[in-house]
Amino acid sequence: MSPKGNSHASTRPVLHCSIGAILAIVLNLVAFTAVGYADSLQGTNCHVDGGLTGSGGSASGVCGGDNIPSPQEQQPIEPVADDGFEYWWEPECSADVQVEQECALVATRSCQREPDGQFLRPVRAPRDNLNLKQQLGNARCVYPGENPGEVIAPQDPVVSLAQFQELPISAGSSTVQPSPHTLVGAQTNVFAVATEQILQLTVVGRSVRVKAIPVEYQWDYGDGNGLGPSTLSGSSLPPERWGEKTRTSHIYRSTGDVSVTLSTFYRGEYSVEDGPWQPIVGRATVVTAPQTISVWRSITRNYADDCNRNPRGQGCPGVAPAP
Repeated sequence: MSPKGNSHASTRPVLHCSIGAILAIVLNLVAFTAVGYADSLQGTNCHVDGGLTGSGGSASGVCGGDNIPSPQEQQPIEPVADDGFEYWWEPECSADVQVEQECALVATRSCQREPDGQFLRPVRAPRDNLNLKQQLGNARCVYPGENPGEVIAPQDPVVSLAQFQELPISAGSSTVQPSPHTLVGAQTNVFAVATEQILQLTVVGRSVRVKAIPVEYQWDYGDGNGLGPSTLSGSSLPPERWGEKTRTSHIYRSTGDVSVTLSTFYRGEYSVEDGPWQPIVGRATVVTAPQTISVWRSITRNYADDCNRNPRGQGCPGVAPAP
C-alpha cells in the first residue's frame, strides 16, 4: 500500500503546479494585451479601427484625430525605387470635425471589398525632413499589404501646369468701344468676356477632366500702355455713353493705328475619373488675337447759327472745311 500512496501523493503536487503555471501565463498575456490596447488608445478622441501593417504601411483608423502617429513615429515604407522620399498612409476623414462625418460614412460603406479596408490618402515627405509632408492624389480604399510608394503613380495621376497650358482653352473675347475708330484724347472703353470651361485629358491611361476658370485679365493697349493683371473684366457701354470713363478704359494721346491685345489667366482644377476636384499648381495664360483700331483726331468749332439759317456756314453740306 505504501508504494501506491507515495505515488498518488507525488502526482498531486506536480499537477497542481502545472495548472498554476498555465494560469500565470494566461493572466500575463491578458494583462499584456490590455496594456497594449490601452497604450494604443492613449490621447485619442475617436474609435480606433485596426490599422494597416506590414509592407503596406500603417494607420490607426479611418477617423483621424490624435491617434495618428507622426511621420517620425511611423515605420518608414520605401517605394520600389529610392527617390529620396518616405511614404505612408493617413486617414482622409476626421471624426472630430462635423463636416467630415459624411466622409467617414462613405469610407465605412465603400471599403468592404476585403477585411480591414480603410479610406486613406498616400502621403510622402523628404527623408531628410519628414515635417515637409505632401499629400499625393486622391484618398482611396486601402487594404493590408498595399505599399503607398507603389500605388501612388498609377492610382493618382497629377495634371501639371505644362499639360494644363497645352490644352485648347478658348481665349477670352476682347471688345473696344468705339471701334474700329476711336478719338484721340477721349475715353476708349475695353472689356473682356471669358467663361469657365471643362476639357478632357488622358493621364497614364486614365480619364481626367480639367476645369479652366478665368481669374485675371491683362490688356496691352498698343501704345506702350496697359492694364493688369487685374480681376477687372470691364463691361459694355451703350452707344449713347461711349466716351465715359470706366475702370478699364484708356485715353490715346496720339493718332494712328494700334493693336489692342487681351491676355486671360486661368486657374485650373482636375478630377480623375469623376473623383474630387484638385488644384493645378500655377495658371495658364491664353492670349486673344490682337484687335486693330484707328485713333482719329477731333476738331471742335463753335458756330453762331445752324445750317438752316446759314446754309454756307462751316460744317454745312457742300461747304469746304476750313483750313
